Amino acid sequence: MSRQTQCTLAAAAHSRCCFVLALLLTSIHTGHTSVEPSSEKVNSLCTESKYTRHLAKHIETDGALPEASLHKLRSYASGWLVLAVAETDIKRAAATYALEIKATENAKNAEQAAQAKQRAARQATTVLLARSSIATALLATTVKEKTGSTTTAAGAGAPTADKSCTLSFKPTTAYPETCKDDISAGDGPEKVPIQLSGKTQIKLLSTQHLAARKITVTAQTKGTQNTINAQTGHECRNNGGATSDFIRMETAATADETPVTPADVSIEKLNNAPSGCGTLKDRNKKTAFDNELLAQAICEYIQTPKAQPADPTQHTPGTLSTDNEIQNQYTAYLAAAGVKVTDKKTVESELKSLYGPEPGNFNDKFVKNWKIWK
Repeated sequence: MSRQTQCTLAAAAHSRCCFVLALLLTSIHTGHTSVEPSSEKVNSLCTESKYTRHLAKHIETDGALPEASLHKLRSYASGWLVLAVAETDIKRAAATYALEIKATENAKNAEQAAQAKQRAARQATTVLLARSSIATALLATTVKEKTGSTTTAAGAGAPTADKSCTLSFKPTTAYPETCKDDISAGDGPEKVPIQLSGKTQIKLLSTQHLAARKITVTAQTKGTQNTINAQTGHECRNNGGATSDFIRMETAATADETPVTPADVSIEKLNNAPSGCGTLKDRNKKTAFDNELLAQAICEYIQTPKAQPADPTQHTPGTLSTDNEIQNQYTAYLAAAGVKVTDKKTVESELKSLYGPEPGNFNDKFVKNWKIWK
């Protein structure tokens, strides 16, 4: 192989290496963007009103207190306390007390975590439902064709007009039947399950699109304007020549919505924070019109840990015997009773025997006989 060929191959390999390295560095610095799938359907007032309501319902349900799990945990703690008090063997009593204390502490911590999650859920659902109501109200505000009443007045302005014809009309508010939630038909956001885990963005309407649909009024004129001296319906006209001299003011029926491009709204690393949500400046001045407030509330909900109450029926002798909290409570009870505390290995062996020793034995000793506490 010639020296020139060797140099060419080396240069090619170097170029490939640099290219791969550049791609890797780009992916690291750019980060991964993942959009919540249901929000991909947002492209109008109708779909936004549905999506924000859909998301609020999901968060409300997901952030609810795990009452059944907490009740089960507290009930077993109470049952084990009764069992410990009735136990005559000092070591079995110590092991049972350790179970009760662990269950009580776990229930307390789980409840605190659940309450924090519920508070975050309520804040998010409040602002989401407010946003849904805004979109709904804007969508429901419409004008019917050729409605309103006119008033005739002398001309005004500069240069002065011959006549002034003013049309007054009142929009109607009726939510379109075609925009009601329907998970059995159509292609709305409510048909797509919410997936917040691992998502970095949602799609919402921008401020410019969060507005009522435009109202169109057409002025049609005919004849001599300065002779107009009366009005009827939506027309200013000459009382003696209604078909020759008039200014007709006509409203057009509100048009159906046309799809728009939504805004990408980040729900992580907000307010220049490297992670989490940071602090939203002037938060108390923000309203449900502001995408920043919705993003902040959703981010804080996601970042608030979800409670994980332990299932007291799923303990095994092996895991309990090596649990530091169980070991500490067991040895503390024995020490208080004047029983000599042995080394850690012995404690572990004793606990495994007391709770088992086989995996199914724990269920027989501490679960099946306490159905009343389930």
